[in-house]
Amino acid sequence: MKNIITSIAIVFITIGSIQAQKINVKAQKESILEDNVNGYKSTIEGSVGDIINQWTRGLRSMGKYRERGTYAVVTDFSIDDQLFEDSTLYATTQSDESTVTVWLGSNMTDSEEYDLDYFLKSTVYDFTISYYRSVVQKQIDEAERAVAITTKRHTRLTKDSVELTNKLTSTKNEIIRLEQLVERNQLQTKVLDEKLIMNSNARDSIFLEIGKMKAIVEEHKKRKNAIE
Repeated sequence: MKNIITSIAIVFITIGSIQAQKINVKAQKESILEDNVNGYKSTIEGSVGDIINQWTRGLRSMGKYRERGTYAVVTDFSIDDQLFEDSTLYATTQSDESTVTVWLGSNMTDSEEYDLDYFLKSTVYDFTISYYRSVVQKQIDEAERAVAITTKRHTRLTKDSVELTNKLTSTKNEIIRLEQLVERNQLQTKVLDEKLIMNSNARDSIFLEIGKMKAIVEEHKKRKNAIE
């Protein structure tokens, strides 16, 4: 029980720290194939492996994804429902022990038909928001599971409490019944003891009377024999 409550507290403390984080998407040029490519970056705190995996899945969902050593490319992607088959998005990641900086850029030029700058910036921003929300949701799910387990345990303990209370009441009633039975038996024992004493005295008295009556019988027999 203590471990579950501690886990819930840790989850909500962590959620609070994530909610307090600021999303900071900055313009950044990266050297790709000896070209300075315009793009946007965001530094994300969390599990390095999870961030990179989610970033990769997001890029794959945008179009045809391929890795090229230190960077990845995405082709056949869409901006404002317009498909670009001959253009390329470039993506990189840089990480340390607890953060990953994701970057997305392109050497395309802006057009009246689409807003490349907004697309790159919003994609990085939306991914950052999505990752943090996924972390919070995972922790919420864990907290809800902990609450469900604790609630189930509480329900079971409540049921056990009712059963134990009933057993205790039954045991106390049995103790009262046995105490009353002992009291009655003690009274009955006292009565029987008194009757036994009276019986013994009566037997002794009768035994003496029997002796006297036998002596009278013998006396009568002698008198009978004396008659000629």
